[in-house]
Amino acid sequence: MEEAWTYLTKAVERLTSAQIDVAAARDNACANRAYEACFQAAMAALLAAGIRPASPRGKWRHACVQSPLNGLLIIRRKRYPAALRRVLRDTMAVRENADSTPASGSARVASRVLQAAQDFVRHCQLVACQHEHLTGKCATASVGHP
Repeated sequence: MEEAWTYLTKAVERLTSAQIDVAAARDNACANRAYEACFQAAMAALLAAGIRPASPRGKWRHACVQSPLNGLLIIRRKRYPAALRRVLRDTMAVRENADSTPASGSARVASRVLQAAQDFVRHCQLVACQHEHLTGKCATASVGHP
């Protein structure tokens, strides 16, 4: 479970960066950090549920995180609200647009993906806390709002 908390800590770090980016009108950077926060939290959720990466080196691939998260943890086991099913995919799409096209992101979209990422990370933290009863750890890793 300690490995899951490491990923949740990274997710909170990326959310903090995204909050700073959105406040500074760096909408593309916000989209990138918001997606990375979701990706880190998704890895933590999978690890907390006992699901390991398929790679022999223990490395998570972006394409291999969404399916078990949605299929196993959200749909089958119902450990997360169904509303979170699209967050990883949607934030990835916004990030790809921000990183890979000449178009610039908008403040409205950046704020929306930041809020979605905050909700996603918060739910991952809550489930991890419930699973392990780590109240002291949970208090130090909470997600704040800007």
